[in-house]
Amino acid sequence: MFAMPGKDFTGLAALFIACALHPGRAAAQSVCADPKPGDFRKTMLTVPGFLHEPVELSVARDGRVFVAERAGRITVYDPLTAQVKVAATLQVADMGGDKGGLLSVAAGPTFLEDRWLYVLYAPRSLWNGNGSFAGGKFSYRLARFRVVEDKLDLPSEQVLLEYPQQVESHAAGSMIFGKQGNLYFSTGDNSRPSVSDQYSPMDEAPGHEYADDQRSTANTNDLRGKVIRIHPEPVLVDGRYYTIPEGNLFPGGMAKTRPEIYTMGHRNPYRIHADMITGRLFIGEFGPAALQNSDRGPAGADEITITETAGNMGYPYFIKDNQPYCHWDFASGKCVAIQGQTGMKYDPARPVNWSRNNTGLNVLPPAMPAAIWEHDGPNPDPVPGLDGCGIGAGPIYHFDPASDSKVKFPPWFEGKEWIYAINGAWQPKLMVIPPGPPAPIRQVVASPFNLAFSADIQDMEYGPDGSLFVADYDNNALFQVTYQGCMPPVSIHRANPGGGGGAASSSGRRRAVAGSAGMVIEEVYDAAGRMGWKLFRRDGNRAPAGAPPGAPSGVD
Repeated sequence: MFAMPGKDFTGLAALFIACALHPGRAAAQSVCADPKPGDFRKTMLTVPGFLHEPVELSVARDGRVFVAERAGRITVYDPLTAQVKVAATLQVADMGGDKGGLLSVAAGPTFLEDRWLYVLYAPRSLWNGNGSFAGGKFSYRLARFRVVEDKLDLPSEQVLLEYPQQVESHAAGSMIFGKQGNLYFSTGDNSRPSVSDQYSPMDEAPGHEYADDQRSTANTNDLRGKVIRIHPEPVLVDGRYYTIPEGNLFPGGMAKTRPEIYTMGHRNPYRIHADMITGRLFIGEFGPAALQNSDRGPAGADEITITETAGNMGYPYFIKDNQPYCHWDFASGKCVAIQGQTGMKYDPARPVNWSRNNTGLNVLPPAMPAAIWEHDGPNPDPVPGLDGCGIGAGPIYHFDPASDSKVKFPPWFEGKEWIYAINGAWQPKLMVIPPGPPAPIRQVVASPFNLAFSADIQDMEYGPDGSLFVADYDNNALFQVTYQGCMPPVSIHRANPGGGGGAASSSGRRRAVAGSAGMVIEEVYDAAGRMGWKLFRRDGNRAPAGAPPGAPSGVD
C-alpha cells in the first residue's frame, strides 16, 4: 500500500472499526446485528422515462449527482430540491452500443472551488462524415466545462486531450478521480473480436488491422486499450491542461511510449473505481467470449483487476491469472513460433509485440494477473455465482465516523468493493479485499439487501452522505440506496506521529485510533511507511490473541 504522510485520517479511522465489528466477531454482537434487508431503502430519483441510456454517474462534493446519457445529454439531480434537470446536451457522434456518444462525467475533488465537470465524449465535429457512420473515423475528447448553477457553460470548454477511434467495438470510457487529485479514465481496444472466433484478436495480415489488438492495447505508443492517469491543472502547463503524475508506466520523453498510460493490456475496461484511501485501482473488464480452452488459448472470461502500481494487464497475450494465448497464424490456422521465445505461447514474464501494426516497444512490461474472473460458458469460475456477460468494478466503502449523516452505510461495508453485472443475471455483490498486496480474490459475499435492480447496472458510487447511487440502464433510472438500521457507537482518538500512548509501530509513527465495544483499533506504520493496525483494549493493553476473533494485525 501507499505511504500517506501528512494526511488527515479522521474518516479513515473507521477502517479499523470494521475489523472489530466484522460479522460473527464477538465485539460486533454487543453493539449491532449484521445489516439486514429491512435496514435499506431504495428510492428512484428520476421519473420513469426521463433518462435514456444512463451510462455513468458522478457525485459531486455538494451532493449533486451528474449522469451521462449515451446520446449526449447530461442530467443533474439536486438533493436539496429533489429535482432532476438537464444540465447540457452535447452534439455527439453516436453510433449506438459502445461506439461513440457520451461516455462519462466526473466531478473532481476541487469541484466546490473550481466548478469543473470533466466529460469524455465523441464530438460530432470530429467525425469524418460518412453517411451511415459505418467504417467512419472519429475521436474521443476529454474536456471540462464550468457548472453554473445547474447548467454546463458550454463556451467554457477546455480540451485536455483527444485520441482517434475507428467505428468498431469496445470504447470503455469509465472515469474517476483518485488520490492526490489524479484523474483516471479507461479506453477500449477498438477492435473487431468476431473474426478471431472470440479468442484473442491478433491478425497481422495486411488490411486486417482492426482485428489486431497488438496495434492498440499491446502498443505502448497508443492510448487505446489502456487506463490513462493524468493530473488536471488549473492553467496551461507546457501547452496542456494536465501534467503527468509520478509513477505512470512510462516516463516522459521515452521513445515509442505515451506518458499518460497508467495500465495497458486491456480489452474493454468498462468500469473502473479508485480507492481514495489506499490508492488502489479496481478495473472491471469485458473479456473475450471463447467458450472452451484450446491449443489456441484459454476460454474467455470477464475480469476484475486490482493494482496499486502502474502495469501491464497482459491482453491480448494473457487473461485471467496470466493464462497465455499462442501466436496464432490466421492464414494456416495453427500456432507458430514467437520471435525471441522458445515456445509458441507468450511468456508473461517477457511479453513481446512483433506485429507489423505496432508503433511502440517490442518488449513489454511483465503481465499482471487478474484478481477475479467469471466465464460466459460452462467453465467453472474461481468464485461461483458470477455468471453473465460483463463485470463492473464498483466503489469501495470507507465509513466516516465524523459524519452525522442519517443515511450512511454502516461499518459492515468497510473496505468492501461492489461488483455488479453488466448484461448479466446476478444482483450486486461485495468483494472482500484481503490484507497485503493485490492478490487473487476468493471471497465474495452477498449484499445484505436485494432491491431488485435490473440485469444491466452501468455505474455505482457513494455520495458524501455515505449513501449509494446506482445508474440502472435497463430501467433508465437513477436510484439511491440509504441505510436506516442500527448504527454502532464510535469514538475517535488522535495521536501525533511518533507520540506516546499505547504501543508504537516499528517506525514509531501513529496517526489515529478508533474504537467500539470496549476495543480500540490503532493505525500504525512500518519502517517503509506502509499502513497497518493493532488491536487494544480501552485500558491501553494489547488485546489477547483472538479477541475479537480474527482481528487483523501487521501491515496491510
